[in-house]
Amino acid sequence: MVLVFAHQDNSRLRYVLNEVFTRRLGEEVSVQTDWAAFSSATVEAKLAYCPDRLKGNGVWISPGGLLSVGAEIVPELRVVNGLSLLFPGGGDLGFDPLSMAFWCFSRMEEYGEVKHDVHGRFAAKNSLLYGCLEEPVLDQALQLLYEALGLDAKPRFWVQPSVDIDIAYQFKARSLGRAFGAAIRQPQFTKRRIKALAGGPDPHDPMHTVLPVVREHPQTRVFLLASKRVNRYNKQVRRKNKNFQACVKALAQTGQLGLHPSLRNQNAASHWAEEKAWIESLSPNSLTSSRQHYIHLSFPDTYYHLMGLGIRDDYSMGYPDVPGFRAGTAHPFAWYDLEQEQATDLILHPFCLMDVMCRNYQKMSAEDSLRLGLVLRERVQATGGEFGFIFHNESLSDTGPWKGWKRVFDAWSQHG
Repeated sequence: MVLVFAHQDNSRLRYVLNEVFTRRLGEEVSVQTDWAAFSSATVEAKLAYCPDRLKGNGVWISPGGLLSVGAEIVPELRVVNGLSLLFPGGGDLGFDPLSMAFWCFSRMEEYGEVKHDVHGRFAAKNSLLYGCLEEPVLDQALQLLYEALGLDAKPRFWVQPSVDIDIAYQFKARSLGRAFGAAIRQPQFTKRRIKALAGGPDPHDPMHTVLPVVREHPQTRVFLLASKRVNRYNKQVRRKNKNFQACVKALAQTGQLGLHPSLRNQNAASHWAEEKAWIESLSPNSLTSSRQHYIHLSFPDTYYHLMGLGIRDDYSMGYPDVPGFRAGTAHPFAWYDLEQEQATDLILHPFCLMDVMCRNYQKMSAEDSLRLGLVLRERVQATGGEFGFIFHNESLSDTGPWKGWKRVFDAWSQHG
């Protein structure tokens, strides 16, 4: 057990202690506001969270101020002995790991008037952590806290592959107008298009790209875009196509199917509810997991909508264009609602890599991407957590521009 002394016991403190000690290490936490009771306790792991060092045993942390309810602080980032630390100051560790953890978990920097990219997303380059994103800086910092407290800090490590299905087929299941337009724009695929439309295999068919992967790596999550109408950003095939419906049913039988909500500027909640209901009409299970299309997150509205739909786990905590750890951590954590000042039951799962991120944004080869993934996986192994990454059904096809990328998926999926 970890015994914590603090002058004030509030929702922010309780939340961060639960995330840092209970969720990660399975340690019970007790908060004491009476110094005499704290100092006389015989618990080995004792943490004094107060401005001044008081007589008694325990690790002393001088608060950085963020755990006061309503506080908003832009912290200083300082590199100490190769580690990127937030909220530097006094105390035995020279920084406040609890304020650092709350700042990272809450995504405070993504609220309010922030700069967005062309798709309305918070840009990685605007993050305070930009420049050290490829290190799980929070997880590394918390190791210092665990060591100071004498805790056996061996958080669990696991690999979490996932696949997004934005467009189920390369050629099939389109309206005549859409199929004709694609044929005009991409004449180089004419022979393959004719073969597929005549009943032959479609290179991107999830039955041949995604389903085998889920059977080989059963922990793989699958997120399906089920938009009813086609527009610039939502280009799923026709939902009434029987082969597509059979594909959805087969994926649903794995128990790993989740929602990939369409990108919407207006009435997102109603569109997402309709899409979720359509998938569930073909599934034996309710959908409780999701990932945002285009990794489009808007705080706090996105999470309000998802919780309203009964989503319990969201896998969108990463950047679409830059590798690394958006929240400074590879560990899943509960979303803290800053507007209501309370922890929620929605669990956010980080990812650090994506096929499109590597190939299209970073202009990396399959081989270079494979190596980067192994480096990041090793860093996650060192501090525990979820090595999460994203592929798509087209990149699993191992055809065209994605030739050689199936090998990357398989390498990243190994536990190490």
